[in-house]
Amino acid sequence: MTKLEAFKKALGIYGSQAAMAKSLGVDQTTISKRLQSSKEVGAEWVLTIEVDTGVSRHDLRPDIYPRPLNFPNQVSDMDCGEYGNRLPVLDKQMAGAA
Repeated sequence: MTKLEAFKKALGIYGSQAAMAKSLGVDQTTISKRLQSSKEVGAEWVLTIEVDTGVSRHDLRPDIYPRPLNFPNQVSDMDCGEYGNRLPVLDKQMAGAA
């Protein structure tokens, strides 16, 4: 999704330029001019739009909110079973030392 597509999607969720403008504390003509010139969403608006509409900050302004990197071998604590991210062998060694 391009930045402009994300902007238009958010606008559709607001329902009108006037509703979007009111939420952002700007004049409706400001929204209209941004759309006509195909300008991106103002950085100061991104988080409000995301909260109001659910349109991601990453889609609205990927230049300032890049998507987090996902590494294929990344392991979370939830993936490690009952021991979390600890190695069971260390637990056995610690139990023997006590």
